Amino acid sequence: MQLILIYQQEDADKNIEYIKLYENQCKRRGLECTLKITGRPGCGVTDFAVLTEGCSPGKDIFINRSRDAVLTEYLEKRGFKVYNNSLIAQLGNDKLLAIRYMQARGIPVMKTYSRVPDNYPYVMKSVDGHGGDEVFLIRNEAELSDALSMLKGKKLLFQEFCDTPGLDKRVYIVGNKVVGCMLRKGADDFRSNYSLGGSAEFSPLTADEAEIVDKILSALDIGHAGIDLIYHNGRPVFNELEDVVGSRMLYKYTDIDVVKLFLDHILKNTCNA
Repeated sequence: MQLILIYQQEDADKNIEYIKLYENQCKRRGLECTLKITGRPGCGVTDFAVLTEGCSPGKDIFINRSRDAVLTEYLEKRGFKVYNNSLIAQLGNDKLLAIRYMQARGIPVMKTYSRVPDNYPYVMKSVDGHGGDEVFLIRNEAELSDALSMLKGKKLLFQEFCDTPGLDKRVYIVGNKVVGCMLRKGADDFRSNYSLGGSAEFSPLTADEAEIVDKILSALDIGHAGIDLIYHNGRPVFNELEDVVGSRMLYKYTDIDVVKLFLDHILKNTCNA
């Protein structure tokens, strides 16, 4: 059995230590761990075929951290087990699709539009951005014009501005179970992303948060991902599903080894298949 990690080159360069965690955990289990590099989403099936050279469906397993849902579908159709599955890859890399999916299942979300709203303020995002890089608070026409210029050609969503900005909770999921939660606070920013300089602390789910997360997990089969909650009118609200979830906060502030837990889940599923 071989475990294949798929990354874009830029992301692989940023996550060398994280990739080493997988290599070390695989080595302890006597598994081969292989890193393969793909292009940006939409690179095409010809490039995809190169990724499967020397791999055996039903034996070798892929972890796709390229954010390319089309690649996940390609691998699934050829009989490979892929984490996360194609539905999670789609929802985790299209914020508008994820919002509509949750909304249809009675899970609370902020009011969300695919067109520019009539009233300020609101949040504008690219549907496939990550790390908070393509998220803007729009308070007037000038800010809208600037943001539209920076995100030219991108698919966008527009969202009601929550009344508790700069605060969210990242819920880490492995094997469709909660393994840890981190409360994130922005550093003088309405965005709470840890990668943007925000702070983080371990924070178990409240009853209201657990109710939302349970509803989400009843509708999905998550290998390893993050569920982000924000707060409005004193209540938690679903914000985003992170397919390629970062784990720096867990390793810095807790003793939770999420890579170990994820590989335990993968091997358990493989042995029981």
